[in-house]
Amino acid sequence: MKSIKVLYSAIIGFIVIINEFCLAADDDADGGADGDTGGDGPELPINNPNVRIRTGCNFYENEAYGATPFSQIKREGEPCTITLDPRGDTFMYGCDGPSDPVDCPYHVKADGEDRDFLTLFNTSTVTNKINEFDEHPHVYHIVTGAYTNPFSVSCVCNKADGTTETMIVKSGFKIWHNDEYLK
Repeated sequence: MKSIKVLYSAIIGFIVIINEFCLAADDDADGGADGDTGGDGPELPINNPNVRIRTGCNFYENEAYGATPFSQIKREGEPCTITLDPRGDTFMYGCDGPSDPVDCPYHVKADGEDRDFLTLFNTSTVTNKINEFDEHPHVYHIVTGAYTNPFSVSCVCNKADGTTETMIVKSGFKIWHNDEYLK
């Protein structure tokens, strides 16, 4: 009899804990204390092209182009890898020498073949920023729409100093819950 009471107490305790967790999750989804309306998720670049580019493969040494220079964050032997949000994302590509494929980021390599990068998405734009800076760099800001198929593509930057850097762009399917990604 005593063990049954302990078992019932444990079950009731778990129910209370789960109920509190669910209520807290509902409060977060409904806005919670911070007044957020919830439900729509963060503003996506495809909905607002003025969203600042914070990530990308900047193979220049100039942070003003839109992302931290890769040389400042690179680990030895590691390519610059960008994992895109499946609902739409934005990133930059900057290379101070010729790229392979030559017209990267419009075309990229997938399984050794050139591929039209923009066709991976339901909508996408590439903006050439060459005339926005005095030094006329080869810098591109890319805004993608949603995609449904997994992919991994790349291009190589043959830098002016003779070294090469690789940019890898891949799909990133993540679980969206209460305005946050669960990893």
